[in-house]
Amino acid sequence: MLVDNDKLKQAKEAIANQTPDLIAELLNLEQYDSRNHKALCPYHVEDTPSFVWDAKRLRYKCFGCNRTADIVDAYVETGLTFLEACEKVFELAGMSYSFGERGVKR
Repeated sequence: MLVDNDKLKQAKEAIANQTPDLIAELLNLEQYDSRNHKALCPYHVEDTPSFVWDAKRLRYKCFGCNRTADIVDAYVETGLTFLEACEKVFELAGMSYSFGERGVKR
């Protein structure tokens, strides 16, 4: 396993306060309400914002199409690989993390 889920969760929790706005920027959320952390869902067409931040799970959830997106998902959607996205999260959290045998072919 290249990424320890518990460590990744700790990193996500460390940046929890900035994550809703960061995801909104990364996904270019339309009609974004920064106070209530909700916007139009980027995954389907809608007129009323249903993409809402879930502070307990540290992700957005759409109540229209049921899609979710956390900070790693948002970075992956911008073109980063999963590992690059995790690196970015650890970096933002100020946590060092070793990815072990990254890039080694088996």
